[in-house]
Amino acid sequence: MHWKIQVAAIVAVGWLMGCGGGSGDGKPAPTELSGVLHSKIQGVNFRTATRSGKTDADGKFKYLPGESITFSVGGIELGSAAGASNISLFTLAGMTPPTTELGLRRDLDRMRYTATPLANAANRAALLLALDGDGYPENGIDVSSHEAALADARLDFDVQPYQFAGTVTGLTPGLNNNIAPSFPIKWLYRSLGVRMAGNVPIGATTDEHNDGVIDSRGWNTVDAMGDTTATMIDQDGDGQPDVTTSYTRDSLGRITRQRMIRDFDLDRQPDSDHTVVTTYDVHGNSVRVVDQVDADANGTIDSEAVAVITHDAYGRELEGTHTFDNNYDGAADILEVDTYTRDAHGNLLRVVIEVDEQADGDVDSRYVSDYTWDTSNRQLTSAQTRDTDGDGHPDSAWRSLATYATSGTRQTYDDDYDSDGDGVYEQKSRSRYGYDSAGNATSSVTDYEDSWSTYRGSGEFSYDHDRRPLSGVFSYDAGIDGTVDSVVRQSYAYDSNGFQLSWEYFSESVSLGGLGSWVDSSSYTYSAAGAETSSISSTDFDSDGVANLSRHTTIEYAASNDAMAQIVDQYLANM
Repeated sequence: MHWKIQVAAIVAVGWLMGCGGGSGDGKPAPTELSGVLHSKIQGVNFRTATRSGKTDADGKFKYLPGESITFSVGGIELGSAAGASNISLFTLAGMTPPTTELGLRRDLDRMRYTATPLANAANRAALLLALDGDGYPENGIDVSSHEAALADARLDFDVQPYQFAGTVTGLTPGLNNNIAPSFPIKWLYRSLGVRMAGNVPIGATTDEHNDGVIDSRGWNTVDAMGDTTATMIDQDGDGQPDVTTSYTRDSLGRITRQRMIRDFDLDRQPDSDHTVVTTYDVHGNSVRVVDQVDADANGTIDSEAVAVITHDAYGRELEGTHTFDNNYDGAADILEVDTYTRDAHGNLLRVVIEVDEQADGDVDSRYVSDYTWDTSNRQLTSAQTRDTDGDGHPDSAWRSLATYATSGTRQTYDDDYDSDGDGVYEQKSRSRYGYDSAGNATSSVTDYEDSWSTYRGSGEFSYDHDRRPLSGVFSYDAGIDGTVDSVVRQSYAYDSNGFQLSWEYFSESVSLGGLGSWVDSSSYTYSAAGAETSSISSTDFDSDGVANLSRHTTIEYAASNDAMAQIVDQYLANM
């Protein structure tokens, strides 16, 4: 269709020129306008009814008044919007970026459960960051080098970020990999120069026994951008950090250096100094990890582990060599080699882990995993064997088999375990699942048997409209005789913004008349702006309504004129 658009544009321009630039009815030709796609995004295709081309180094595109503009990279459409002087990725995702603390927190919390417009925008950002030619977004993004390779590519942006990350991996060679989960949203705001006032966490206190006495406190330090540079934990409430972890990151938020200093005996003197340095290649693949431990924090390294990793052109691991020097004398004490075999789609076919426990050239243990996949890249089978003494014969083995519905949901899962590697699988588990129209797992039934026992576990689950869990009921029938022996119930409650208010786990021994029953529960409070301010977790061992254990955590906040990054990290740093 592109050539038709181009021919139409040429004919239109020629006709206008033949009429002296008029519209044919005596009116002047419409004035060509220019706009910017987000901010300094180069190499993205744009097309209108009369114009087409690529965004330049400033992200500029051309259009006529009243036209709609469609943007794409190769075969991947980023979206369409009415012509304007600035069209952001938020606009292409059909949303206005939240600029209040409550709005941002509400959206961030919701996207942990379901695909949302904010997730949609973040996924577009994640793709462009992955395609950036130099992996340095501070100087703008240039996707030009991947245009040809993506000619036939398609992507669905309307998924949760963790799902989207899996679809981008393997899309084309040479992507920027391992981008920090929180980075795309931070970049969306920062690249537009959008600042948001709000409350940022400055510390958290924990009362381990809920008796009014603070037992520990934690807090962070951040840089000028709001990114965490260190976390501190005061384990005895004396005001001094007993665990300090510091971080160094690269331009895409990857941690390149992490150092943890610990005071185990709480005497205000460091007892351990542990540093991990990760080296990435130009595409963000971890190629070398050096893990050093100064066990007594005297300034001398006591042990070192070094991992050297190779990848294919897509950033998928092919081999990892791990060397352990337990006394840091320069000689390896243990060697481990991990080898990965993949199919043309990047799916793992085999993983072989070989351990040389004396570093003498002889393999002392071997672990082998084999996998098969269907044409939709869903794992069908897996088989694992462990040869712990290196004699060539398995000492134990596992195998599994999964089936799927046409919708892609897993329907059954069989799991067998051979404890002694004799080829006889003593433990067998057979599971089957049911789903609602939104793809939520609403039921499960698992039959288990081994040499000593059998049981059936059944579950029923419910969710709200945003796929947040509401309830779960699990029943266990020992012997599969039709009589329920125990029941576990879980329930969740949320406020009008979707923030979780409570969770309860109630275990009841039906066959023992309630003996041995207990209750675990958690409750949460929030500020008017949606910031979690406190949580209480407790355990009632005899379910008599009186908590036997209780822990109270309070989070402290301070006002900030640039709160976005720290708020985002509260939800996505470990997502």
